[in-house]
Amino acid sequence: MGESEAKYYAGIDIGASSLKFAILDKDKNIVYSAKPMMHFANPLDTLRTAWSQIKSIAKKNNAEIASTSFTGEGSKLLSKVLDLNYEYDSVTIYKGVQHAVPDADYAMHLGAKNPFFFHIRKTGEKVVADDISTGTKCGGGSGALVEKQARRLFGSEVKSKIDDASKARTRRQKERIRKQLQKNLEQILKHAETMAEKAKHPIDIRPRCGVVAQSDMIHEQNEGATKEDCFAGLSMSVARNYITDVLGTRKLDKIKKAVITGGLSADRHIVKMLEQRLGMELYVPEENHNVAAIGIALKSIEEDDSRVLDIKKLDLVSEKAKKAREFVNVSLEKSLENVDVPDDNNIDYDWSSYNGKKIDVVLGVDGGSTTTKIALINIETGELMDKLYIKTDG
Repeated sequence: MGESEAKYYAGIDIGASSLKFAILDKDKNIVYSAKPMMHFANPLDTLRTAWSQIKSIAKKNNAEIASTSFTGEGSKLLSKVLDLNYEYDSVTIYKGVQHAVPDADYAMHLGAKNPFFFHIRKTGEKVVADDISTGTKCGGGSGALVEKQARRLFGSEVKSKIDDASKARTRRQKERIRKQLQKNLEQILKHAETMAEKAKHPIDIRPRCGVVAQSDMIHEQNEGATKEDCFAGLSMSVARNYITDVLGTRKLDKIKKAVITGGLSADRHIVKMLEQRLGMELYVPEENHNVAAIGIALKSIEEDDSRVLDIKKLDLVSEKAKKAREFVNVSLEKSLENVDVPDDNNIDYDWSSYNGKKIDVVLGVDGGSTTTKIALINIETGELMDKLYIKTDG
């Protein structure tokens, strides 16, 4: 490294629905804070894109990446396999909040999966969270529930171009589709937020369980409730569940500064519902999505960590994950003689292009409570070759 080169510390947070990253210099200044990248259950490919951006930013500023550290549930295995610095988000979130908002007393984090509460105190030069609480993992106060219901209620009202993912072959094509999907979902969530603001009679949803909450919403719709009233009711339920499930019996000092972060902090309607119930203003910082990424980068600087991601070894993580999955150790080919092909040959996929060539496929079966879903995927290309959706009728 030349004398003129700066040292950059990259913090990467791989959560349940998106990847966030931030770059800090050795003096703990935030050099770059990225917009969240929704990974749609493909975090490793999204990480490749993020890493390319990180390297490009460092090169542009004549800097080297001195450390790459990870946080978030989606990066546990990755950090272990590649021997990279990792810390739980219950630590990195409040560190990031304190750095982004030094005068914060309370931090409320509403992510796609886990909600948190932190009471932040200064002890001399040291900053600690002396009171930490999280949810019961039931899902009634999670961003994933809000995202799912926004799609269900308003997905058909938002039109945007999305290419056929099954035909994507190159990494560049897949990244283009990921961006299209993210843009579409962001538009749906913003539309849902706007519609919730217009609700005249929000429904009352009481369950803490996300599955029951959806069932109640469908029941209310069947009884004539509007979509905006349903989504507004869900927003109120998320706020109520956070207070009862995460805050519990705590009495917050309304004079102190309370910060709200995580994906749901971008939903102004949900933030307003929380403010009304708490009777206090909630501050949404500019770094509301990236506090955990900032926190892990800070920890790397403090520990003088020098481990850097080798993107070429990322396939090792996939191999490790595959070995950990359970498969039926038999070939379905031996049972082909038992398959009953309908006379109408009602098959959507054009198999003729294979000209009898033998290919390896994986058959995925999801046996749900009301339906069974089946997908047939080409292992080599990832192409969805056929699918089936069957109602089980109990």
